[in-house]
Amino acid sequence: MKKLLLLFFVAMAIATFAQNQINFEQGNFDFFRPFFIVNY
Repeated sequence: MKKLLLLFFVAMAIATFAQNQINFEQGNFDFFRPFFIVNY
């Protein structure tokens, strides 16, 4: 169960990073905040 949660967290982190890279290239960081509020 803990391993599944860790895997989910890693997947979320990767997805967040990918989205941030896209937004950074577009000059738009709006997507960046909600994920960190959810995760931390």
